[in-house]
Amino acid sequence: MADMTKPEKKEQSEQARRVEALAGTGATDDEIALQMEISVKKLRRKFGPVLHRACSTLKVRLRARQVNLALQEKGSERMLLWLGRQYLGQKESPSADNSEHSDAGGGKVYIGVNINDI
Repeated sequence: MADMTKPEKKEQSEQARRVEALAGTGATDDEIALQMEISVKKLRRKFGPVLHRACSTLKVRLRARQVNLALQEKGSERMLLWLGRQYLGQKESPSADNSEHSDAGGGKVYIGVNINDI
């Protein structure tokens, strides 16, 4: 493979920044390829690591915002419940009154907690 000239390297670097910016907004590979006027296959081959990094960065930023939203003084009860399900394996109580329960085999115990008590 021949060495790239400086203008070629600069153009590829600019393309990589553009791909990263688009991927950082949550754009799909199809959408990015269309904007870059290349095939999805070429996009993934040429910018795979850039796409992966931008997608990971977006997920980390979203997760941080969700946690911050849930933990604010007047936090989002819905977000706390969702995060509990995602990270703590919590499930909705099987009863309408959210009282304590366990199954016959000594399974999980569900306890209703008022968000204002936390």
